[in-house]
Amino acid sequence: WHFEFYSSDKHTVIVFFISIFWVLFYALDIFRTIRPVPKITIVRHLVSFLNLAFFYSTLYIIVNKEKHEWMAAVTILIAVIYFTTAQVLKKRMEGSGFVHAQLILSTFLLLVLATSIQFNDYTTILLWSLEAAGVVWYGLRLNFTYVWRSALLLFLVAGLKLLATKGAFAFLPLEEFKPLLNLRALTFLVGSVSLAAGAMFFGRRENSSAPLIISWLQSAACFVFFIGISVELNDFFRLQQLNQTDEIQSKLSFTRFMSLSVLWTAYSLPFVWLGLRIKKNPLLVSGLGALLLGVALASIRGIAFDPVNLFQPMVNVRAWAILLIAGTMVVQERILNTRRDANEWMPDVHRTLRIALVLFILVLFTGETRDFFQKTLLTWRSTFDSLRTPQDHQTLSDEILRLENLEQLSLSGVWLMYSVVLMIVGIWRKFSGFRIASIVLFGMTILKIFTYDLSFLETLYRIFSFIGLGLILLGVSYMYQRFKHLVFADSTSSEK
Repeated sequence: WHFEFYSSDKHTVIVFFISIFWVLFYALDIFRTIRPVPKITIVRHLVSFLNLAFFYSTLYIIVNKEKHEWMAAVTILIAVIYFTTAQVLKKRMEGSGFVHAQLILSTFLLLVLATSIQFNDYTTILLWSLEAAGVVWYGLRLNFTYVWRSALLLFLVAGLKLLATKGAFAFLPLEEFKPLLNLRALTFLVGSVSLAAGAMFFGRRENSSAPLIISWLQSAACFVFFIGISVELNDFFRLQQLNQTDEIQSKLSFTRFMSLSVLWTAYSLPFVWLGLRIKKNPLLVSGLGALLLGVALASIRGIAFDPVNLFQPMVNVRAWAILLIAGTMVVQERILNTRRDANEWMPDVHRTLRIALVLFILVLFTGETRDFFQKTLLTWRSTFDSLRTPQDHQTLSDEILRLENLEQLSLSGVWLMYSVVLMIVGIWRKFSGFRIASIVLFGMTILKIFTYDLSFLETLYRIFSFIGLGLILLGVSYMYQRFKHLVFADSTSSEK
């Protein structure tokens, strides 16, 4: 009839008659619930579901096409009817648990549909997150397994929609971006809080699958919050780069990566502390993962300053970022040290963090030394084309070669001094990891000097350099023989 005779002026009549069909089957279903007929229970539930499916599908085809602005309100009205019926049956009838759960699921589904009809993108995701948390609480409160499982599915759908939404990782249009004061940031925050609330609701109920679900929800909450703060900071620097020169854009890009490293490391601190305090491994692992990412990003991106012509030794964003991250790592190390018995793998994480701290500081010293010479070399190279005579070219080439060689020798010297400091600190604080790292770094530096640094020296200077290096090795071997009981002492029980 719809395909042959329908016209827009008949939609009111159609809505009236399909509502009558729906009411007839709905009333019959409620009547059968009050006066149960056990032999046809499955058929009744199937008919009840199909009744709602056909009724709502027809309503959507008619109402949404002609009166879209009314569709969400109509959907909510139907949801209210189902929810009210569920509450009445709950109070008046015993043994109607499955029917009650079916009515609650229908209400939940209708609310989800009403949200998607009325709103778009971030608002839909935000409301879905709140609805999922509320339905988890209600389903656990009434012990309706299908209800809270459906809420978990909605969490997953909302998360996938958030990640797939245009502008989730790069705000559009960028010119209108306001850090933290935008709907995207609110959506990430509400999503994270809703997931955490869902985990809290499961923590209050006895359920065989609760520990696994709690872990997944807590991990998802940490991940959503992590992504949210990261994209906000990233877009802040993208906004600053608009309409800037190439040099300023390079500077802001470098600052962005260093700032992200600091942000991720700062993010890790409360999560590691809280995870250890309340004994929640998802929080602990999320914090340690963020710390690893922050340190890795700062190490990889921070090894070379960009743009190098703006470099100022130790007074630059790289040095400040690495020092802040190193300070956070020290705090993390102290926190982990006080809770070394929290997990069987905690001592390994504690030792790994100390070694990572050693390598991270080495990145700072290496980068600062390297960029000090690279800035000077850049200045000399920029004047190469302006020279006119071959003699000037040769003189400048020799000077550039001398600076490059001096750079390598300086790096070796810095590494040697750092290894000595590591050994002293390792003996003083009884940190075996520092002592081992000192020996490894010293050996690598000596190997670098032998195989590379001395190769570009003239013969006489090379002879004296080998003599000096031999004396250093003799002195080190003497110190090793005298203090090897301290260098390789088992400090596991004495490390504090």
